Amino acid sequence: MNALLEVAGDDEDHPLSSLLELTSDLVTRYEQEHHPIEAAEPKDALRFLLESHGLRQEDLSSVVPQSNLSAILAGKRKISAAMAGKLGGGLVSARLSLSLVKLGRIDRQTQPHAKGSHSV
Repeated sequence: MNALLEVAGDDEDHPLSSLLELTSDLVTRYEQEHHPIEAAEPKDALRFLLESHGLRQEDLSSVVPQSNLSAILAGKRKISAAMAGKLGGGLVSARLSLSLVKLGRIDRQTQPHAKGSHSV
């Protein structure tokens, strides 16, 4: 597949682009069947992100209140959409934040509204 990527690249008109697309689809299906990635609990995802960025809980206290971080890491609180947005600005990409919403890992009841959003 890497060789196909090197030759065809992003050129959808390349003669090998359909083979690249088919190969990609087959690899994706195989991985989903044989090596599925299960959704992580919010506390585990946050802990992983902290560890992978070499951060401690205190390092995010300027972004999210310490008590909220403690409650999430203890499994007593979900990550609200507002909190995910704040973390997104300081730690996580917007793409991951959106993925968390789509996976239902962010509490949809606490998503901010146009005006008067819920506090974190």
